[in-house]
Amino acid sequence: MPLLLQWDERWGYQWYAGQYLALSGCGPTCLSMAYVYLTGDPSFLPREAAEFATAHGFASGGRQRVALLLRREGR
Repeated sequence: MPLLLQWDERWGYQWYAGQYLALSGCGPTCLSMAYVYLTGDPSFLPREAAEFATAHGFASGGRQRVALLLRREGR
């Protein structure tokens, strides 16, 4: 399992769900780690996962949204 940190300088200052990804990006970061591990494709980093979540309506905040993102897209 890759170790990706939501406060990494490469994406931590990206705006996500009303805050910086460093503060609000646990869901996209976890999704990214699982995706990279399961597919072997290292291109889906937290930045891309956050963009995906935003584009598909999962970035409004709250635990329920994170759970829906992981449950729906983590299959």
